[in-house]
This record gives sequence, C-alpha cells and structure tokens, in this order.
Amino acid sequence: MGQRANLVVVTASGVELHYTHWRANSLDRDLVFGPDHATAFARAQRSEAEGAEWLDEVWAEGGAVIDHVHRELLWWGGEDVKYDVPLRRTHLAVMQRLWAGWTITWASGGLLDLALRMGVPREHVLARDDEGRSGQPVDLDQPGEPSWVDAVLSTRRHGEVQVYPVVGSPVSWLLHGEGLLAALAGHAGLASVDLAALGASFPLGGAHLDLDHRAVAFWQAHPYADAVGRVKSALPGLAVASWGDAFERHLEEAPGAITFPAWRVEDHIEQIRARCRSTSKPYDLLETIAVAHPGEKVEVNPFALRDDTGPASTDELFEALDRALDEVLREARR
Repeated sequence: MGQRANLVVVTASGVELHYTHWRANSLDRDLVFGPDHATAFARAQRSEAEGAEWLDEVWAEGGAVIDHVHRELLWWGGEDVKYDVPLRRTHLAVMQRLWAGWTITWASGGLLDLALRMGVPREHVLARDDEGRSGQPVDLDQPGEPSWVDAVLSTRRHGEVQVYPVVGSPVSWLLHGEGLLAALAGHAGLASVDLAALGASFPLGGAHLDLDHRAVAFWQAHPYADAVGRVKSALPGLAVASWGDAFERHLEEAPGAITFPAWRVEDHIEQIRARCRSTSKPYDLLETIAVAHPGEKVEVNPFALRDDTGPASTDELFEALDRALDEVLREARR
C-alpha cells in the first residue's frame, strides 16, 4: 500500500537520497513549478538518515533525479501522464518553461534509469522475473470491446504489413518470445486499423516486428526497466530497439497501416491546470482501511505513517504556471 518513489538531489555539495511513501502519483504536480520548489519538496521527504533506501522496480512507482550540477531533471511518475503520451508531451512542454535552462527527460526505464544515472548497480533495483513467459502460447484474437485495446502490434513479413490490436503492454507480449512468433505466423492480422474509428483510446504502446530483417522495435507509455535486455532474452536472434514513447516511429515503420486517435492540446492545458491546482491526501487511505476493518489488527508499514507534502504552492508559482500554460497553448495554435 502506498505510492513509493525515490527522489535524488545532486548539488556541488554531494548527493541526497530521499524516499516518499505517498507521492509517486503526484510527482507531475510536485515537480512542475521548477527546480527550487522541486528540491524543497524532495528535501521534505524521508532522508537517508531517517531510513531512506533505494527501492526496486517492483515497489517504485515514480522517482526523480534533480541534478543542480548539470541542470538536468530525470523523472517519471504522476497519474495520467504516466499512461498518456500526448498528455505527457504537453505537460513536459509546460515544465520546460518553468525549468528554464534545464534539460528535462522522461525516464522510460523507470527506476533503472535513475539508478544507472547515479551509479547504482542495476542488480540492486532489478527484481521482476519474466523468465516464465517465454515460449508460452498466446491468443491474438482482437479484443471484444474497443476500450480493451491497450496496444498495437504490427509485423512485416514478405513485404506485407499486418496489424493486431491487443490487450496489455507491448513489452509483455514480446516477452512471450517464440510463443508470440508462432501465434503471429498462424494468425492473420488486419491490413490496417483506425483506433479512432474503433472507438479506442490512444494506446499505451506498440511494437513492430520486421520479420524480413529479423528486427523488433517498440514504444511504451509506462516505464519498463531493462525492457530491451529482457526482450532480447525472449527473442534471441532478433535485433531489438526501444523507441521510448516515440509512437511516430511506429507509424513510419507501418505506413498507412495504423491511425491513432487525434488529441487537442487545448484539452491537455485545462487538464494540467486543474491537476496542478488540486491537492490530494493519499495518507487518508489508512483511515479508510481502519474504518472498513473495525476491531481488526492491521499491519502498517511505518513509512506509511508519514506523508510530506513539501512547500506550499504560492500565488506567484500559480501565476508562473498559468503563463507557461498560455505559452504552450499559443504555440500549439500557430
């Protein structure tokens, strides 16, 4: 129970590791106002002296490295921005105006990206076991409801492109290895798919298997640690590449075969404005559980008993946010 995240602050004086039990899902809001506010927020969380340690990929749901030496922010987290690539593009554009002079990067590898940036051994944060999936049979039948479509797989075989709308993340499909290849060989896909016409939402990811050239590449909204290495293990003999969240690359590899739903920056702007002006108290979940289980002994992680919201957002910060939102909107309308 919780929304765990590691936050790292790097200054000329050294490295500070912090931990929050409740704020991974609000990092889009907590980091948006710029480096000073974000650093104060990170320092309000549990420090190493108070027991903060590096999480692993299973428990971490967000994180950030705020590097004042190189003026770089590496992060992932939030709620909708973690799964919605177009919304995230707009959110990052807004952040860039509030973090003037800084480089902002989305951590597509999640906690592993942060750990490698800080010189933490990858073995320290990798924990998921994907070995059991490889070779398992898979079902490529089209989902019964458009709302169930999470991703799009495409193949090129003998020069012909076929498309498969599927449920689940593209990486999870690729990890089936030979089981997936066997299913693709025995299941005819679609010549093209228009997700908007189907009534589906913007997908969470996609993968393209170029079987003519023995190569596979994928993009995914939600971070996945060591995705390339894990897919290589499941599909030996294929060249593997990650496109991060660059869904445009998928359209280039399957020209005319995939149409994604359109989106409006105007809608994102108001969504981000409302989100960044909202407040949340995830700590109140403990009270909800206690009420639901009266008289029962409930085991609680001691770290869950502390929720540090960090510094208050001032009128000045909200005014700066509004200016940034307006600038991004004007740019989108040009």
